Amino acid sequence: MHSSVALSEELAHHAVEVASRVWWVGAVLPDDPFQCHSYLIEAGSQSVLIDPGSSLTIAATLRKVQEVVELDDIETIVLHHSDPDIADALHVLSDVLTRPDVRVITEWRAGLLLKHFAARFPMVTIEDLDWRLDLGDGRQLEFLLTPYLHFPGAFVTFDPSSSSLFSSDLFGGFNRGHRLWADSIADFEDLRQFHEHYMPSREILMAGLATIAARFPHIEQVLPQHGYCIPAELVAPMFEQLGQLECGVLLASKSDTHLANLLAAAAAVRRIESTLEMPIALGEALELVAADLRAVLPLDHFWVEVGSPPSLVRFDEVHPEGVEQFERTSPGPLRLVVDLPDGHDEPHVAVVLETSEPWDLAGETMSLLGLLASRVHRVADEALARRALIEREAVLRSAALTDALTGLGNRRAFDQFHELPASAAVLMIDVDRFKLVNDRHGHAIGDRVLRAVADAVQASLRRADRAFRYGGEEFVAVVELEPHVSEHDAARAIGERVRAAVALLDHRALGVESPITVSVGVALVRPDTPLAQHVLHADEALYAAKHTGRNRVVLLPGVR
Repeated sequence: MHSSVALSEELAHHAVEVASRVWWVGAVLPDDPFQCHSYLIEAGSQSVLIDPGSSLTIAATLRKVQEVVELDDIETIVLHHSDPDIADALHVLSDVLTRPDVRVITEWRAGLLLKHFAARFPMVTIEDLDWRLDLGDGRQLEFLLTPYLHFPGAFVTFDPSSSSLFSSDLFGGFNRGHRLWADSIADFEDLRQFHEHYMPSREILMAGLATIAARFPHIEQVLPQHGYCIPAELVAPMFEQLGQLECGVLLASKSDTHLANLLAAAAAVRRIESTLEMPIALGEALELVAADLRAVLPLDHFWVEVGSPPSLVRFDEVHPEGVEQFERTSPGPLRLVVDLPDGHDEPHVAVVLETSEPWDLAGETMSLLGLLASRVHRVADEALARRALIEREAVLRSAALTDALTGLGNRRAFDQFHELPASAAVLMIDVDRFKLVNDRHGHAIGDRVLRAVADAVQASLRRADRAFRYGGEEFVAVVELEPHVSEHDAARAIGERVRAAVALLDHRALGVESPITVSVGVALVRPDTPLAQHVLHADEALYAAKHTGRNRVVLLPGVR
């Protein structure tokens, strides 16, 4: 186990391989709780020495380096900043490393200060290298700027071959446990005081952590300049703890536009975090989130996409319950699409921001959105589950109100129907001699006839009209009458249209010997009269149609 190795024992005398071809070569200063770590990346004649140390420690560090490689194999010295505890040894290395092509790699602002150590090595900036260093054999180091942690040009180095993050001051701390590796999350207390004093604000620290997490999502160990090395199982917990830490406030930020924007963005993210934790409706949450984003971005539209086509749903201020979308939104000059992975593949979640004017924001500012990943995922998952529940309830409700045989509304749906137009009529429709159909041909043929009649009735009505299966072979329809036309004539015409449509059914194709007909009773709707009363009037008219020959429409006089 990593934690079994104590700084006071063999580490004081030997190099330790902390990852594949990555070595700790630091020196232990007795009774010093602020131990400084140096590291060696073994890469043959292109080996890299990271943060070599000071005049107090360089002799021990060089002895450990020579346990792994020859000094002439060191081609590159990476210096994460210019403080003397990691850079003072440069003048010693100028005499010891005689290879003519040794170089120092750092950030340009640190380079301006490092020259005062009077080293003979040329300075190469990570900007000049386009943020990458090729070590041969496919191995490559990647650099990432983490501004103001703890100085403007701070950066970290990542070795993809071993998934090691050389974090400089980030994750650094005191080493009161006298161990190389952190044992548990309890060791965070030794990181806390260091970060509270050295990091300018929680917002800047959040920005740096977000940038690192977005760029390097798979970190196996964190190798800081001070304190404990962080093993794989503690990387995520340490990230989380640092993200919640309150740090100092950099008062000079008011005069630094970039930093002020970064602080404003981080403050907006903190408000959004709180919003997404609130037990409020998604629509209200999205409105608040959009308002916070507009405080720091020239934002026109904002939405969240969940899932993948064909099951892609968009949630926004207008559609808090979600609306189906055919394809994912693509990024563009005026559109930013931020994918939010949270450790599993489904459902895919993306935040989309649109603007009417281009924005030019620092990468770490936009990376702050990555801090919202888990919370946005949780809210999106809940919204998707709520949408699915609503859809299931709608299906069940529809099934409860739908006649399974004909697909029309059933008696329960009719009893709940109250949306009567101002000028309307109620039609009671009964299949003539339907009992004979069942008796002669069986219920299967009878069901086929009922379905055909229902389809004919539905086809005879307009979209605004409603038809129901009232019971057995009886149907009821509520139809809207056209204005400026005699209500009696209009209602009778609709009834005749229904009767004629049924009479045109091919009874032989349905397996019936005799033509299929219906009788129709019509009642005009009167204001302030219950629907049940109109049904009684229509039923009286239907009775009259049955007893005057069937296959006819009757509208009794005096009904209205």
